[in-house]
Amino acid sequence: MASGTRDGVAKADSYPGTVAALVAALLGVLFAGVSSYWALGGSWLLSTVGGALEARGRAGDPTVVVLVWASVVLKLIAAFLGVAVVRRWIGGVLGVLVRIAAWVAAVVLVLYGAVLTVGGSLVVSGVITPRPDADLLAIRWHAYFWDPWFLIWGSFLLLALVQARRRTAFVEGVR
Repeated sequence: MASGTRDGVAKADSYPGTVAALVAALLGVLFAGVSSYWALGGSWLLSTVGGALEARGRAGDPTVVVLVWASVVLKLIAAFLGVAVVRRWIGGVLGVLVRIAAWVAAVVLVLYGAVLTVGGSLVVSGVITPRPDADLLAIRWHAYFWDPWFLIWGSFLLLALVQARRRTAFVEGVR
């Protein structure tokens, strides 16, 4: 029997980063689920998005619907990038491209989530004065829920990639 296996099934610890990648995947799939709900015409929590996007979404604007479906596809791809990298589902040149895409996704999610969470928090705390017509409900939801979700999702993806990279560096160093 191969090392790291029991009855031919690889143990999770033989793939460092698996838990973080699975948490990232769950967060991404849940996020895609919310977007799918909105793309299908649902309106629960749509008021927490705010602005023109909320208004156009409520009106069923076809452009917004297409953009939301595109975001669903991107969220689902990003959700499984970490798992694909950690579990080494794809090799060769395509595997390298998947790893690059995973790193880009992780960095974008972390930066996007961090910048918007901090910015929204500064508005909510009064450090930055919002415009008089600002949707404070949406700003609060973004500061405390939507934007931190991106940050946490990206952080778990980044953690998975770092853990997977350490294993790769160790295994290549042993050879």
